[in-house]
Amino acid sequence: MDRVRKLLSIVIPVAIAAILVNDGGRYFTATYNLGNVTRDAAAASATAAHGSQDRTASWQAGQTPAQASGATVYGFDIKGGQVFVWTRAQVEGTWLLQPLMAYFDHKPQGTPLSIEDQGQALIQ
Repeated sequence: MDRVRKLLSIVIPVAIAAILVNDGGRYFTATYNLGNVTRDAAAASATAAHGSQDRTASWQAGQTPAQASGATVYGFDIKGGQVFVWTRAQVEGTWLLQPLMAYFDHKPQGTPLSIEDQGQALIQ
């Protein structure tokens, strides 16, 4: 019985640490990567908008780098010489964070964990 307790006293903290490291790492990596994608999408949109102010072409130009990275541009605007882009991506591979967030957001289990970002770039 003492062996079982000793084994559990080692296994349980290691499992908790592994879950925290995995979920935290995946969440922060996804957030960092989405920031880069958002910046690239805003820059591509600003480049496309330069000279023409064509909203459709600019929006489509921002979609390309976002979709290549598995993100989507869900919002877009041109105001005062700047392009604003809003992006969304899913955080994949979390073991505990996704079910917890679905529970606290009152969403069905299995709902993907999504993160969002906003970026802007000057039209030059």
